Amino acid sequence: MSACARRTLQVAACVALACSLGAVADDDDKPAAAPQAAAVGSTLTNRQQLGLVVAHPLAAKMPDRIESLGLVLDTTTLVSDTGDMTAASVAARSSKAEVARLEGLYGSGAGASLKTLEAARADEAKAVAQSRFTVARFAQHWGPLANMPPANRQKFIEAASRGRSLLLRADLPGRHSLGSLPDTAQLDVDGVRVPGRILGLVGQNDETQGVGLLIGVDNAPAGLGPGALVPVTLMMAKRAAVPALPR
Repeated sequence: MSACARRTLQVAACVALACSLGAVADDDDKPAAAPQAAAVGSTLTNRQQLGLVVAHPLAAKMPDRIESLGLVLDTTTLVSDTGDMTAASVAARSSKAEVARLEGLYGSGAGASLKTLEAARADEAKAVAQSRFTVARFAQHWGPLANMPPANRQKFIEAASRGRSLLLRADLPGRHSLGSLPDTAQLDVDGVRVPGRILGLVGQNDETQGVGLLIGVDNAPAGLGPGALVPVTLMMAKRAAVPALPR
């Protein structure tokens, strides 16, 4: 091979080597973004497969009304229970006073026998038990009225017995308690809105198995009698379901 041919081959080899080194350098200069992008894509895919969603709680408002059905109560039952409670209380006080009188006579030897004293004590125990029973029954049926001062309760009962006001029980099926009492109540009497006063909670109803509210209605429309069913809307105070996060 001539010297000219050898020189040509050497130049070609140098050019090929330089091109190869340049390609390697170009590969080294490129940022390694492709593997990272692939890893991120894989992570996002895994989150999507797990159904994970990143969100922040928002302050929401609970429903501000509850629809219910009110039952007009028989006020004669209220008057009867009140009379029984009053009579039992008077009987308990009378029997207690009789026991005190007989104890004084027996202690001074003034003619009261021990047998008479013991009989009076037995009568007192029965009278006290009867009085407690009537009080408990009244509280179970008319709890909010039992918590009223005696003068206010008597005034309310007189108004109800004379027909100037009505009492309704609005049941809430499925609920055994309320976090807070509704502010107001509105009755729908043949399309006419009639306001009602929330008196308080009453005992659980055996039929609905839920808590009930006792509602007083002043100046009720004529024609509403015991046993009438009336749609009632209970207006609740607005409150946040999720507290706002501190900023």
